[in-house]
Amino acid sequence: MNNLQEIKTELADILSVSTEQLTPSLVLEDDGNWDSLAHVSVIAMIINLTGAKSTQQEMQKLTSVQEIFDLIAEKSSAETA
Repeated sequence: MNNLQEIKTELADILSVSTEQLTPSLVLEDDGNWDSLAHVSVIAMIINLTGAKSTQQEMQKLTSVQEIFDLIAEKSSAETA
C-alpha cells in the first residue's frame, strides 16, 4: 500500500483542498467539493491502491477522511492475507 502521505496527496487533489485541510475528522459532506464525481474518484483511488473492489454499502459509509483511510487499510490487508 502507498504511504499515508501519498494517499492524502491524492485525496486532496480529488477534493481540491490542501493536504493540511485534509484531517482525519474532516466530514466529506461538509466539504463543498464532495460530489458524485469526487465519490467516484475516491472509489477508483481505493481500487487502484488496493486492487480490491468495495461494496456499495462500504462506499456509502464513507463520511469522513478517516473512514477512507480505514477502508484502504482494510482492503490492503485483505489483499495481502
